[in-house]
Amino acid sequence: MNALSNTDFKKISNNARPKRLGYYASWLWMMFVFLFLFVSAFVFLSGLYWTIRDGSIQEHWFSTVGIFVIDSVLIWMLKKDFRSRKLYQVTASMKNSGFFEPHKDCEHYDLARRTYIGFDFSTGIIGVASLYATSSIKRERLFFEAETVESWESVGRELIINLRNTGLTTITITAPNINKAYRDMEIICRTHKNRDENYQHLKSKLTDAGWFINSNY
Repeated sequence: MNALSNTDFKKISNNARPKRLGYYASWLWMMFVFLFLFVSAFVFLSGLYWTIRDGSIQEHWFSTVGIFVIDSVLIWMLKKDFRSRKLYQVTASMKNSGFFEPHKDCEHYDLARRTYIGFDFSTGIIGVASLYATSSIKRERLFFEAETVESWESVGRELIINLRNTGLTTITITAPNINKAYRDMEIICRTHKNRDENYQHLKSKLTDAGWFINSNY
């Protein structure tokens, strides 16, 4: 996979979008779906229980099956919505053999907030993506080497990464499995890095395009 090396950086806007009405409407939609699924699951199980207990199949089967069908459709829509998000397209465009190609177990997606962080243990590159601008992330795609990391900590579901860069001192990003993300950060900061000439060439291009954060102290 060499999507990144074939990218014309001058033709791509790498600015994260501001959070507007569409972002919050999508967030509220997902919260509604999750709440509905939770409540309807309880109703479904209750209906199934009374159907089995009373043997009144004709009385309860319609509502029970109806709820099951509605839940199935909502789950399918939610799954399709997650998979079709631009976030996956953005992260696919970040991948490149010998530069940034993390194992899927070392990739952390927060689909609700449209953010991503991945760790390539071979090259020591950390990749960050955010479709929407946050207080610490203004670019859609960012890369930096493990050596640029000065320190890190986890607070709740947030991974706070302090960088050796005066222009961008801190990146804060959420991860559903924060403990795994924290361990990945520990591993990448202490493992040996394999970097060849192609790596250095691509790093130079990304730096010129403003996609790469270098240590400057």
